[in-house]
Amino acid sequence: MSAKGQELAMTPWFITLLLCILLVLGLTFQSTTSRASFFIPILSIAYWTVS
Repeated sequence: MSAKGQELAMTPWFITLLLCILLVLGLTFQSTTSRASFFIPILSIAYWTVS
């Protein structure tokens, strides 16, 4: 696991914050295009952070 992953593991509040942001964006941007344009980069960052 990278240092970034260990840092994330030590900050569970970051995961909660990320989930809240995803939920708000999902509810706010009902358009599939808008949703994708927000979800894809966020999920990519989350994946990069964990891996």
